Amino acid sequence: MNKLIKYLTLAAAVAGLTGMAYAYPVYGWGEIQLTSGATTITIQDNQAGDANSALGQIVAVGLSLNGWTLTITAGETKPFLGSSARPEMDLGVQGGGGNGPLTIKFSDLYFGPTNGALKSTATENGTSVETSAVYMDAGDAIFALTTLLYSGSVINDASSYSLTLVDTFTPGTISADHRITVPDGGTTALLLGLGLLGMGLIRRSRKS
Repeated sequence: MNKLIKYLTLAAAVAGLTGMAYAYPVYGWGEIQLTSGATTITIQDNQAGDANSALGQIVAVGLSLNGWTLTITAGETKPFLGSSARPEMDLGVQGGGGNGPLTIKFSDLYFGPTNGALKSTATENGTSVETSAVYMDAGDAIFALTTLLYSGSVINDASSYSLTLVDTFTPGTISADHRITVPDGGTTALLLGLGLLGMGLIRRSRKS
């Protein structure tokens, strides 16, 4: 998480110096939504509030809502991290305070086709208590919380779908990271099978 935060902070500074800007892709490169109390802040990749011009990276600096002060909120997704067929998403947050719970959603569209098992890891080094979850939506809607996934859940979907990370924090200090990956289980199994078959043929030829 510290590596992600440091890298994206530097990238944000460089983007600010160069003044680079890109149009927001209509097919979506991810969005972050923060909610606490009656306040909700939504940040789209390369739109207002995003301090990083790289596609697939969102960096929000100095956000304040309902007593919370977040020094940095950063998310990585495709095309910078992972791909449509092999999803990878990483959400990092640092800050603290709070007059109530803080919920952060990191969502991206147009994943698939995919055949693999979800790997989800969340770490929190602050005083806040973190609750993490991952959702999939076969309708491919942003921030849709349709199907709850667990680490190890198999995603075998030939169509387009969305993924959403949801992290909720109690008041306190936050130094958290939530990362998911979905390796291509079908391809991996195929390559492993071919490798074992090849080894068997080599052994047989040596014996003969």
